[in-house]
Amino acid sequence: MGRSTTTKDAQALFHSLRSAYAATPTNLKIIDLYIVFAVITAVIQVVYRLWFFCC
Repeated sequence: MGRSTTTKDAQALFHSLRSAYAATPTNLKIIDLYIVFAVITAVIQVVYRLWFFCC
């Protein structure tokens, strides 16, 4: 019973965040994409470093 309430709350939160982000100006969305690209690149570099240079 509590789980379905949590799921509904999570869905309502996701919908609220999505609709708020839709109102974000395009310039900020471009900056967001760049930040996501930088974070993904950093994660790939860390995994590469740990995978090939660990031993």
